[in-house]
Amino acid sequence: MSEATISALAGQHAESTPGIDSPTHSLRSIMVLVGIIVLAVLLPRMLFIELRPLHHDESVNFHFVQETFRKGYYPYSHLNYHGPLYFYMLVGFVSLLGDSVLSFRGASILSGVFACLLPALLFWKRWSVREILCVVLFLGVSASGVFHSRYAIHEILLLACSLGMASLAFRFFDEGKLLFGGGAALFAALCFATKETTLVVGFGLFLSCYLVFGFRSATRKIFELVGNGKRWIFLSGLLVIIIFSGGLQWSGGVREFALAFAQWISRGVEDHGHFKPWHYYLKVFYQTEPALLPALLLFVLGTFRHGRAFLGANWKGITFFSLFGTLLLGLHSAIPYKMPWIVVQWTGPLAVATGLFVGRLLELWSTRSTSIVARESFLRGIGALFGVLLLAAQLGFGVEYNFRIPYGSKNPFSYVHTGPDFITVMERIKPLLKNNPNEKLLVGVNAYWPIPYYLRDYASQLGYQVTSDIGPLRKSYGVFLVEKEFGNAIPKDKCLESKYYRLSDVEETYLVVDRCRMKTPDGENSNGK
Repeated sequence: MSEATISALAGQHAESTPGIDSPTHSLRSIMVLVGIIVLAVLLPRMLFIELRPLHHDESVNFHFVQETFRKGYYPYSHLNYHGPLYFYMLVGFVSLLGDSVLSFRGASILSGVFACLLPALLFWKRWSVREILCVVLFLGVSASGVFHSRYAIHEILLLACSLGMASLAFRFFDEGKLLFGGGAALFAALCFATKETTLVVGFGLFLSCYLVFGFRSATRKIFELVGNGKRWIFLSGLLVIIIFSGGLQWSGGVREFALAFAQWISRGVEDHGHFKPWHYYLKVFYQTEPALLPALLLFVLGTFRHGRAFLGANWKGITFFSLFGTLLLGLHSAIPYKMPWIVVQWTGPLAVATGLFVGRLLELWSTRSTSIVARESFLRGIGALFGVLLLAAQLGFGVEYNFRIPYGSKNPFSYVHTGPDFITVMERIKPLLKNNPNEKLLVGVNAYWPIPYYLRDYASQLGYQVTSDIGPLRKSYGVFLVEKEFGNAIPKDKCLESKYYRLSDVEETYLVVDRCRMKTPDGENSNGK
């Protein structure tokens, strides 16, 4: 393709700073965007929210929520790693909506929606309608994004804050407005108040800014922020202090914040049973979101003049988000300690880059220019079709790993997850405890979460003790959960009914019911007498 043709495709302002001639969005386009947001962003995160049982970590977070209600602030400890911000969001949703699964996962749903909308809102005047739609769609139906928006852990909140931080950092380095630099600093504070892996995200962001904008320009901008943005830096530090101290109620939280980093770094290099090979993340990424794989190479186009011309006025944004996501994948892959939920930290930026790229392809397809011959019009059509196929693949894998295979061994995001047997056991135990208020359940398993959440209405009827011999405890308990390894020690008694269940990938148990003392919902004993 000739240089003249490339220039025609890119437009006269391909190398200029985008945003000078800001895109205008009509009321109709705004209404279409709102409809897309509801359908592609909110609904996948809310529908059938109980399709996947609560994970061990989710229910532990519920315990911390209860502690926060009891004390009036979250008693942050570096031993628990993750910051207080997400717990305060959980407390807010539980206070407003009760402690249902929907309300408990509401903080993640909201964070997932913000993660999809923040880039579009922060680039509203720089991106076209097609680009905004494509970015929102690729983020909205992302398999990892939807999965972790339906999961009551910190990861999706960190993604939302890091995308906000990266978007404003890009605008600061590109346009030089102190407001954007200050906003990026505030989002950085929110990232640190969410999770310690902000260290990796921040390092990847700095590398991206230096590589995209150049060493001299990036260094000059940083000195400008430090020199002229002291108020923003002070506010960011104050925000961290307020969040970790529980609104200045507990000074120990700030000290715990400082202690967390050394422990987190040591956890990353010491094997606690979670070490995985360097290619683990790449494998999960390839299995779940192959539509984003081309984004790993998009930043390469930004290094060539013709590539920049092809990417158009937003070539720098595509290059930045592509490089940011690729660097995060590489940095996290270099750390031996790996968890599947971390994948969302780079699929987010790569989804933004892919959305911008597909939006560009669609704009090229719709371009009407007499300087472009029929053959090149055909190539533009092929490019648009490629973009549509990428979006279709993104949607398909999002449905696959959130609704068709919501958890289990075939879902790469599912990690030692609660199994379907768990719900079966809970549905068996609840009526027994309800109809026998004076009887108790002995939870004799090692990995007992999320049992306390699902049986929270019967907390006074629960006891916790792992034992190889339940015989001496039969006077105090009428129902038992016994570790699989102690199954052979269950007394051979006609009153005892025993059945094996696999509660999760790491917990197998026997449910033992004393039929001679436990009444069924109809008022009879379990043995019918």
